[in-house]
Amino acid sequence: AGIRQNHYYVLTKRSDIGLRQDCAGNPDQAPSYTDSNKLPALIPKIWKTAPIILGLCGDEALTLAATQIKSTHASFLLEGKGWSSTYRSTVEQLVRNIGYRLYLKAVDYPNTVKLDNSFSIRMEWQNYGTAPVYNNLGKNLHVYFILLSRDYSNTVYSQRIESGRPTEWLPDDNLDNTPAINSLKEKIVIKSGSVSAGTYNLAVSIRNDATGQSIQLANENRINSSNIYFIGKITVTSEVTDL
Repeated sequence: AGIRQNHYYVLTKRSDIGLRQDCAGNPDQAPSYTDSNKLPALIPKIWKTAPIILGLCGDEALTLAATQIKSTHASFLLEGKGWSSTYRSTVEQLVRNIGYRLYLKAVDYPNTVKLDNSFSIRMEWQNYGTAPVYNNLGKNLHVYFILLSRDYSNTVYSQRIESGRPTEWLPDDNLDNTPAINSLKEKIVIKSGSVSAGTYNLAVSIRNDATGQSIQLANENRINSSNIYFIGKITVTSEVTDL
């Protein structure tokens, strides 16, 4: 009881501190998330600002662990007591959506753009994971607009989208519901001299600026292992064009 009281006190004072349970799915510990003590009441608030970490508790606990992952919006799943190879597919399904899982639902952009003229790109994003992206875990994520060469081998142009904030894209409180759509709109100007006139492959990525690495998205149109995702063709011209 003292440990729970200490946890409760800290969690009511600090929004950047999460919670860890070492044996998720253990029937003996399940009441800690379902009874009337004060700690469970904080779960809906904790996961939105700090991670919840669960550890597995053997084969017999996998079914209840799946329920706890959804109810707590867990971000990490530790091996804990492990599991037998018979349940490998079950565990893989458990971890498939754990944490954030960002998905580009829709994108709208002009087929032709003119150098030195601004144009708009609009995107709709969803988070199909169990939790948001946490800045305090070293994640400094931004959306990037990318032009690739015709053979996809070279990045010709890249620009960070300032209006997109992946850390604000939360899954629904009820993970059985479709997540909210997060819309962004950005004005882009491709300067003369930065690229030559021509037709390019338009792509998008979400890059962690803290590491320079792009994260894997839930979309399927990934270009090799770079975590850059193809959107469509776009023509850049230096001629006057009606957009």
